[in-house]
Amino acid sequence: MAASPTGPGSSRSAEEPRRQHSDTLSTVQHALRVLELVSARDGMTPKQLAAELDLKLGTVYHLVNTLLDDGYLARTTGGALHLGDRLPQLLERLDQRLDPFPELNEELARLALATGTTAVIGQLVGRQVMIAAVQSFPGAVHQRLLRAGLRGPAHSMAIGKVLIARLPRRQVSELIDDWSLLRLTERTISRRDVLVEAVETAARRGFGLDHEEGVPGLTCIAAPIRTPVGRPPAALALALTPDQFKFEGERLVGLVVDAARRSSHILGAVPAAAAVPPGGPPHSEPPALA
Repeated sequence: MAASPTGPGSSRSAEEPRRQHSDTLSTVQHALRVLELVSARDGMTPKQLAAELDLKLGTVYHLVNTLLDDGYLARTTGGALHLGDRLPQLLERLDQRLDPFPELNEELARLALATGTTAVIGQLVGRQVMIAAVQSFPGAVHQRLLRAGLRGPAHSMAIGKVLIARLPRRQVSELIDDWSLLRLTERTISRRDVLVEAVETAARRGFGLDHEEGVPGLTCIAAPIRTPVGRPPAALALALTPDQFKFEGERLVGLVVDAARRSSHILGAVPAAAAVPPGGPPHSEPPALA
C-alpha cells in the first residue's frame, strides 16, 4: 500500500502531474489560490494576498468579494479573511463520495484494534488505488501516512494487486501492457512479467502483499472484498512495519482474509456461512506465505 509519491499529505501521485490545459481561466486559478493561501495562513488581508499572488489590489478585491458573496470566505470586522461556511458543505459531500462503504467502518476499526495497526479500504481507479476509508489503532506507526482520498500507483500496492487479479484476463492484459511502471523505491515492481506474476500469485492465494514497494518502511497485506452488483470492487488492507510482517505475517494474513470475508457478508455478497464471526476461530490455518 503506497502513499502518494509526492508526500504523505498529497493526493496527487507522480503519475498525475498538474495538467496545463490551453483553455484554463486564470481568474478561476487565482480564486483557488486565494482559498489555498487563506487556508494556510488564517487571517490574511487583501493586501497580503495581492503581494503573495503578484496581482493588483483591485483584482484581489474582486476575487475576495466574489468568494465572500458565495460563502467560500468570511471576513472579521478588522478585515482579516477566513474560510467560509460553504467549504464544510463541500467536504461533507467529498467524504460521502470517498467512503462508499460506511457500513464497514466498524469492521475496519475492529481489525485495526486487533492488530495495533492502520487498516484501510481501497478501490481501483484506472491504474491507481484510492484509499476510501481508514481506521487506525492510536499511535499506530503509519497512522499519519494514510488518509481517505490518498492515491498511489496500483502496481506498488497490495490492494492494487488483489483488485487487478479480480479483473477479467483480457482487461488485465490491456491494463498492464503499456503501463509505465514507475519506480518509487528499490523494491517497486518495474517489469511487466514480474507484475503479472505478482497479480497471478494474489489471485491464487486470495491475498496480496507489498514489501516496501511504495514507501520505505511500509509493508502491506490486502484481501479482496466481494461486493454486490452496483457497488464498486474493493479490498481491505493492513499497514505494517517490515518487522511486524516478519514475526507475525501468517497470523496477520489470516486476520485480513477473515475481515475481508466478514466485510463481504456485511455487504450481502456472501452468505453468513462463508464469514468468520469477530473473535471466532478462522476458517482454516493462516494462509502460507511461501
